[in-house]
Amino acid sequence: MSDGERGAGRRVVSGFVLNLLGRLSSVLSGGVIGILLARRFGAETYGTWSAAVVYGALVLTAIEGGLDRVLIREASRQPEQTGVILRAVLRGRVVIASVVIPTALIAAWLIDPTLSSWLLVLFLVLARFAEGLQSSYFAALYARHRFGPPNLIETGRRVVVFGGVVVLLLFDGPILGAAIISFGVVLVSTYFVRAATAREGIHTEAGQGLRHLRVDAFWFWLGGLLFWINGEVDQLMLTGMLGAEATGIYAAAMRLVIFFFIIPVAVNNTIIPRLFRSARSGKNLSLHLNGSALMLTVVGGIIALETYLGREAIVEILYGEAFLKSGPILGILSAYVFIDFMRMAPSWYIAAADRVALNTTFLLVAALQNVLLNVWLIPKIGPAGAAWATVASSVTLLVLVSGVTSFLTSPRFLLSFVVGAVPVALAALLHTQIIGTLGYWGGAAVTVTVIGAGLLASFMHLRRSGPPAWLFGPRDASDAE
Repeated sequence: MSDGERGAGRRVVSGFVLNLLGRLSSVLSGGVIGILLARRFGAETYGTWSAAVVYGALVLTAIEGGLDRVLIREASRQPEQTGVILRAVLRGRVVIASVVIPTALIAAWLIDPTLSSWLLVLFLVLARFAEGLQSSYFAALYARHRFGPPNLIETGRRVVVFGGVVVLLLFDGPILGAAIISFGVVLVSTYFVRAATAREGIHTEAGQGLRHLRVDAFWFWLGGLLFWINGEVDQLMLTGMLGAEATGIYAAAMRLVIFFFIIPVAVNNTIIPRLFRSARSGKNLSLHLNGSALMLTVVGGIIALETYLGREAIVEILYGEAFLKSGPILGILSAYVFIDFMRMAPSWYIAAADRVALNTTFLLVAALQNVLLNVWLIPKIGPAGAAWATVASSVTLLVLVSGVTSFLTSPRFLLSFVVGAVPVALAALLHTQIIGTLGYWGGAAVTVTVIGAGLLASFMHLRRSGPPAWLFGPRDASDAE
């Protein structure tokens, strides 16, 4: 392995670690805050909070909506255009927000016309809008492989929000206070985001902007919106059909599941600039694509296995007895974790290969399926119906994107799933054999340790001997920057 390949590999690993730490602080803070609010206010009030969070996620998704993908793609391929694209993306987000924010606030009032609930939505929506603007600056830094500043800022912001919420709860403050704290802190952090970007020499500049990319930008945006529908509409439909308490039961499980997605997000932020280049040039394509798919299959499978086996114990420890009904929901959603981790890499490739409309079409199919299944299943089996609808739509997406990816690249890609499933199967066998002796927590500790040691040994072997051609294809020239 050449020095260039080692250097590129080290940058990928360090970038992944920094992104993982940033996302860990983000999701851990949000997850712990959610648990604290659920335990303090109960299922019904927590359901109201969760519905407000969904509105915030809608605004964030609508103004973000894949525009970061355009920015990262163009900045990766044309670094000198970073400032121009950044300015165009920021302007586009403000225009979209001028429509989406009033729409979200009106919809929230129509569904729940109480002032306290509406104010909760207002502050969370404004906080997510500011986060969306910040993410554009972060994307510009990621395209330059500058992972430290955005993740340090994100970590600091989350720590401050968490501390503020803890103080609020110690003084028996209202749940609205948590939303106000989130909004205030994100406003202050915007100064540090802009300063960090300027220090890297990235400044907004006038230019052609997104005019020549408006078709791709639209498809990216629509794909992001459909992704939100596919992942979040369940909670709004539960609120409308069964009320806030059912939403709280479902949301408690879903928020735990979302925590695990810090891993694919960290991989995405690290790999996607390289994947955009390799999808066009062909260099290291199999390594980036198949390697990501293999890793995410293994990690997603282990997480899903341990979550399913410990679903009741996890919910009781984190949320308390009031949320025991969330245990079966968490068990169903563990399958969603495994399937969606597998789906990530092929979805990234299709976007990186400039087939954005195809990806969006697949998301549209899955979103329609999800809505229809929710309409059918929620009245029959309650929150479990929303969980099964989410799993089914993820299966549909996985089949579509993996089939197209294997056709566009090589059937060898599908071997990534097969090879990745082997340690998952071994983990299942090991855990079920020792769980009776050591209990769930002991079995989980032993299983994760053994499988982790095996993966580490495999990684060290690959570093010495290089990736096998039967899975990753011929070794290309390194795409070291």
